[in-house]
Amino acid sequence: ASKVFEHPAYLEVARNAAQFVLDRMTKGNRLYRSFKDSKANISAFSEDYAFMIQAFLDLHDASLDPFWIDKARDFDSTARDLFEDEIHGGLFMAPEDDTLLIAREKIGIDNAVPSPNSVALMNFVRLNHLCGDTDYLDRARKLTQCFGRQMTAGPLAFSEMLRGVDQLLKSQNDQP
Repeated sequence: ASKVFEHPAYLEVARNAAQFVLDRMTKGNRLYRSFKDSKANISAFSEDYAFMIQAFLDLHDASLDPFWIDKARDFDSTARDLFEDEIHGGLFMAPEDDTLLIAREKIGIDNAVPSPNSVALMNFVRLNHLCGDTDYLDRARKLTQCFGRQMTAGPLAFSEMLRGVDQLLKSQNDQP
């Protein structure tokens, strides 16, 4: 909005919000999903990391400040450790160390809000473009393979993920 409406105050609001999350809603390298009574509560899920990484990348796009790429990469590293299925691709909703869950599910279907895997796919493509690290493309490919049959069977349920697949294919064509 800051760029489109040429209103720098919008960028400052976004920076302040992101800095609040960094200062008050993270402990060590862990993100928390709520803040009440001056305390961060409830460990974040993969969707929280995916959208926060997207926000950091958007902040970088708006400000060209490399600090936000570094934050996106830091959060991506933590999300990878907590949620990523290294064998089959994709992100589980809950972290591996969540002892309250019997099973960990992976959600790819997009509803009114895109799935964490759809957002992660776009983040991987954007991080590859910004950092030149092909590991992001490998992870993106693995994620699309994880949901490939489902996307083929019901493409309308994967609108955002298919947008990510389109961006992935374009980025692969741009590789030397």
